[in-house]
Amino acid sequence: LKNRVIMAAMGAHGLHEPDGSFSNRYIAYYEARAAGGVGLITTEATFVTQALEPFSKDLFNVASDQHLASMSRLAGRLHSHGCKLSIQLTAGFGRVVPPPTVPEGVMPVSASETLHYSPVWPEDPDFICRAITTEEAEALAQSFGYAAMRCREAGADCVELHGHEGYLLDQFMTGLW
Repeated sequence: LKNRVIMAAMGAHGLHEPDGSFSNRYIAYYEARAAGGVGLITTEATFVTQALEPFSKDLFNVASDQHLASMSRLAGRLHSHGCKLSIQLTAGFGRVVPPPTVPEGVMPVSASETLHYSPVWPEDPDFICRAITTEEAEALAQSFGYAAMRCREAGADCVELHGHEGYLLDQFMTGLW
C-alpha cells in the first residue's frame, strides 16, 4: 500500500444501480476518497452467490458479468490514484435478513433452524430460518473461491470475508445458532 490509510467497508447501497451494479455515482464516491490519499478501500458486502437468497437480486453479486464490469471500472479508477481495492465477500444475510425483503412462503437460511433475529425488526415467533443443507453449505464454500477469482479478474487487489453481527458466515462461528 502507498500508506496506512484504509477505508473500512460501509454500506453505500443508495449509490448502486437498481440492478445492484456499481453506478457512476458509486464509483465517483470511492474515487474521491482515493484521490484524497486513501491507500486501500474496502467495498460493502458483495454476494458470492444469490442461490440461498435469490430475493436479494438487487444487491451486488460477483457472479453477474454486468456487476463484474462495474467492479472493473471501479478498480481502474482507484488504481489511477495509487489506491488498492478490497472487495468484502458475503455469504448473505441468513437469520438477520430484513423480513420485508423475504417473499411470502420463503424461509431464510441459517446455520441451523432458528428464530429470525434483527436488531431493527421486532421478533416474530412465526418467522423461522431453516437449516442450510450440507450440499448448500458445500456449494456456498465453493462460491467463495469462485468469487475471489472473479474479483481478481476484475482488478481487485484483495478480498475480505464479511462475517460479523449475525450474518450467515457469522452464524457458523458459535453454537448459539
